[in-house]
Amino acid sequence: MVVISQSTDSQAFRLRSAESSEIIHIPTRFDNKSIQRVVRWKDIQQYFKHAEGLMIGSDAVLFLTDDDLEDLIPLRIAHHPGVVIEVVVDGTSDDQNNAGDDEKDAPLAKIENPESYPTLNKVDHGKERDHGSVTDNVDDRDGVQAFEHGMKLDLSSTIKDLAVLDITNTNDPSSSQVVAINSSQVTLVPTSSPHLATTTTTATTYNTQYNTYFQAIMAGQVQQTSVIKDSMDEHFDRLQQEVDKNHTLQERVFQLQQQMEANQQEMQQQQQQSKLEILQKQQELLELQKQALGRLAVIQNRVQTLLIQTYELHEYPIPRLFIILPKPKPKGFEKLTTNPLVEQFRLYFLCECGTHTMEEGCTTPHEIHLAKHEGYDLDRPKEFFEKYGSYLLTMMYMIKYGIMAAGVVVPPLASSNIADGLESARKHVEYLTGGIGPLVDDTIYFLQTFKSDGEVVAHHHHPDFDKLEVLEGADLRQLETYLKVKDEGRVLGNLFRVITPEGHVKWVCIDHYRTNYRESTTRLLQEIVEVNHGQFMEETGKVIILLESPTVAKQFYDVMVKARGIQELEITLKWDATMDELKALAKAVTNANITLVKIDGRFLRGTASRLDARNRDRRYGPLLQLAMNGRIQSLQLVQFENFFAHVDNSSFTTKAPRLRVFTLETEISFIRGLSDSFITTILDTFPSLTQLDLQLDRRFRVDVVIQEILYRLVRLERLSLNCGRFSIQVLVSKGVIQSASMRFQHVAELCSEERDFAEKGYLDQLEVERTPTNNEENLLRTLLTRNPNLKRVVIGCVADRCLAMMELVVSARKAILEEDQGDDQGGQTSKTLAACTLEVMQEKLVPLVFGERPIREDNITTVLTFPANSTCFTIHSTTMALHPDSCDEVGVRDVFKFIELYGYSIQALWTGSAFSNRYAQTLDQLTERCGSSLRILHLNTLRLAKHGLESMARVVERSKELEKFDFCLEGKGMTFPGTDMTLSHLLETTFHPRLNLLVQCGHKVTGLKLLEVKLGAWLTEIAKVVPTRDMLPNLESFEMMMTLQVGWGAPQTFLQRDILPWIVNMVSKPSISSQELSGGWRPLKKIALTGIRLAIPSDWKDILRAIDFDTLQDLNLGYSNFANLEVLVEVINPFIHLGFAHESDPQPPPLPLQVLDLRLTEVAMTPAMRQRIQSRAPNVH
Repeated sequence: MVVISQSTDSQAFRLRSAESSEIIHIPTRFDNKSIQRVVRWKDIQQYFKHAEGLMIGSDAVLFLTDDDLEDLIPLRIAHHPGVVIEVVVDGTSDDQNNAGDDEKDAPLAKIENPESYPTLNKVDHGKERDHGSVTDNVDDRDGVQAFEHGMKLDLSSTIKDLAVLDITNTNDPSSSQVVAINSSQVTLVPTSSPHLATTTTTATTYNTQYNTYFQAIMAGQVQQTSVIKDSMDEHFDRLQQEVDKNHTLQERVFQLQQQMEANQQEMQQQQQQSKLEILQKQQELLELQKQALGRLAVIQNRVQTLLIQTYELHEYPIPRLFIILPKPKPKGFEKLTTNPLVEQFRLYFLCECGTHTMEEGCTTPHEIHLAKHEGYDLDRPKEFFEKYGSYLLTMMYMIKYGIMAAGVVVPPLASSNIADGLESARKHVEYLTGGIGPLVDDTIYFLQTFKSDGEVVAHHHHPDFDKLEVLEGADLRQLETYLKVKDEGRVLGNLFRVITPEGHVKWVCIDHYRTNYRESTTRLLQEIVEVNHGQFMEETGKVIILLESPTVAKQFYDVMVKARGIQELEITLKWDATMDELKALAKAVTNANITLVKIDGRFLRGTASRLDARNRDRRYGPLLQLAMNGRIQSLQLVQFENFFAHVDNSSFTTKAPRLRVFTLETEISFIRGLSDSFITTILDTFPSLTQLDLQLDRRFRVDVVIQEILYRLVRLERLSLNCGRFSIQVLVSKGVIQSASMRFQHVAELCSEERDFAEKGYLDQLEVERTPTNNEENLLRTLLTRNPNLKRVVIGCVADRCLAMMELVVSARKAILEEDQGDDQGGQTSKTLAACTLEVMQEKLVPLVFGERPIREDNITTVLTFPANSTCFTIHSTTMALHPDSCDEVGVRDVFKFIELYGYSIQALWTGSAFSNRYAQTLDQLTERCGSSLRILHLNTLRLAKHGLESMARVVERSKELEKFDFCLEGKGMTFPGTDMTLSHLLETTFHPRLNLLVQCGHKVTGLKLLEVKLGAWLTEIAKVVPTRDMLPNLESFEMMMTLQVGWGAPQTFLQRDILPWIVNMVSKPSISSQELSGGWRPLKKIALTGIRLAIPSDWKDILRAIDFDTLQDLNLGYSNFANLEVLVEVINPFIHLGFAHESDPQPPPLPLQVLDLRLTEVAMTPAMRQRIQSRAPNVH
């Protein structure tokens, strides 16, 4: 910006192009609107014709505006005194404009924006030059750069001849012409380029000097000639240089032309290749579309096959339609993992609504949807996907693409409301609010890529649709074992079972169930069942009832027929019913359209009264005729005595085509074979049976009876024959035995026919109830080696034979493998040794449960799993109970050896008082190496010294999954007859170490048992160490037991009174401050003060009032001197007074108390007292 001195009534202006341009002063005017001096734009344009704008340095000068920012008319600018304003024009002079026009006329190669070439025709407009002058400082490379840039702008332009100068006018260089070498090409070098101008000027000068030189020679001017010659040489050299430069430029242009042609050819080839690839992709896409349509057709066929498959009620115990969806992931783990053991899925059942649930005027949609349930987590994902993966893939395709078949409508996912059923579980599946579609796609991808080893692999081929099969009834029955079911006792998915008019089973939600069944009659049915101490499971339509008399039976039959909701009936008539009364039962079952019936005949033992003596021999005929009503699918007649003595040929009026399951528990004699028995008539009448269960006597040949039954029942799939402690089940397909299972007591009791059948290789399950002796081991080993397909072996035995049975099974599997190796060498086909599970249990195969019965002997139950074709095994789920007075040295030695080898597998351990330091130290050493599996521990510390207690403390700390820990202290260990040990020394050496263990492991103790409470000193020590429950926050059970002295006049021991406050502290509900300090509590569920005798019986009220009955489930005061029943009733039910109850009063919540043991106490329970207790604790007994 230039500042000058000037008058206040004029403004200085000049062109912006150069500093030396002339400055013009334009007079200013006073503007009344803006109240200042201004310069009109018209005045400026009079001096600067092409003016476009005004600048002061780098700042633009703007026109004045009004309040609305609109330019004032006429246009004007403010006065800037002392400042030269630069005028920006379209061109700084007419010469420059003309030069610009010459440049526009130059033949550039289709360059759309010539101004993008700043190196072309650079002219300094600040200095005036003569026509024909050139800019000497322009680089010759500018022309080449301009050409390259122009060529890149338009590769499609054609190329003319390279320019060759033809100087035709020496006086006017601008008139130089360009001679075309090849007329088919466009001139790439413009004639107005600096290089061409320089070359033209040099040639003209040289031509003028040559004429002068020639004239000087003719005139004889030698000196002048020499000067002119030197000048000509100089100009010639310059001209040669320019020619050389022009030649280089020509070559460069030619190379670029060739390169451009090559690029064009390459582009054409690429375009052609792209066209071919596009055509190929289109062909592939068309093929993929055809394949997709084909796969979709296959999927729909598979889904239709699944939907139209019908299930009979007996083989359809749970819903069959279900899908899985991934559970919500924590942030950062949204993608599916590659391992189903890590990946979390949830299973959802579907409502099978359709035309069978529609009623006239009903507005409820009848399209398949998710059940109203939050779903189920998978317990064993890997096994679940291996078994149900193909079926699930079919279901997911059905949900995604939709189907319409067999009266069922599944709309495509994009237009369905399948997730509407999850309203009640929205808090569990909030992720579904964003749409279920992505979850379905993720699940399909996971199922397509799932491998049996538990991993997911990406692949491009599609699943084998031949494997997308429907489920059999057995598969459905096993489904529940793979689910983590929390709502025990309810039907999966909160669905209800209904029967279609065709007799097929469907599972529907409550909405579609209610549309078909009248709620009032259902409520009436519920009431009459409860009055008769029965059960009505509305979800499954099952009723279990015991009827006391014909009158009650008639009332029940009437309601049952009206309710329409019963599909399964288990009924017991608690009187000796006549034939007419059994007919009434059969008629009611037929009218109610019930399909599954089980009748208990335990009370039908008499002659059905003398009035019905004439029907005695055919009294059970109506029960058999019930199977022929065309609706019954399953009929079970159990606990009947001498059934065939009360039927005759008139009972078999027609065949029963719908009956699939028949069970008959009565003695059937097969002395002379099946054909001589009355059962043959029944089998001929029930030709469609798929399952047959018979109770036989001991005299029959297994192989003969089975073959005759299979001959008569060609559709039979399962046959069960039971006789006392012997039973056999056979699985059949098309009349051929596929597998069998056998159960018996002793191996030696098997007759020759039974052993022959067992050695044919059919067995896949074998159960032996009693411990095999040494002589029986060889027979059992033979059975094991002859049945390589055994998948489950159960042996009941005592603890000291547990290791022997394990070794027996291992040796049998080893013998099979060795025999197979011999067959391979001999060229024979080898057998496949199946994967097997060995369960070693108590004798009689009774599960070992702690607390239900006293431990009378050492017991070990364990499970071993063998992989296929292997003798190696994995041991787990071991439960061990040691008898308190175990003294058998051989048995103890075998039990100790088991602990020494497999103690790490023990999940439940009941030690008893015989648990010694040796056991504890061995268990400590083994769990240190292999870890601990303990979940339940009942520890009796009677025979444990200090080092044994320390070993058990370490075992407890290693048991990370310990859920239940009962700590037992016995007072009888505090006395040692024949010793002179002082009490203080006795406490210090034997009792204080036990208390130290209690304190050290107190945070894991769930039960505290104090047995043989006689000596008060050690109770005082416990009260000092554990004064309150703060140290035992997880305590759920508190028990004290004092042995009652039996006999008339026998002295009784009373509990010292100073222990009473400690007992009150242990059974009372903790204070809020204690809860905060302890970090959480478990309430007491069991309190037992057995045999406790207080010196002052009224002190019992302090204990009772301290108990928290809101959580207590078991209260045992048996064999004590408890006498004040009114206090107990008052603390249990303080809301009403004896004899006063008001219906309008709010009812308190029921108490969880279930067991109240007052045996041999000093109280007498009156009916009023009992009623008051049960009004608050309805489940107490």
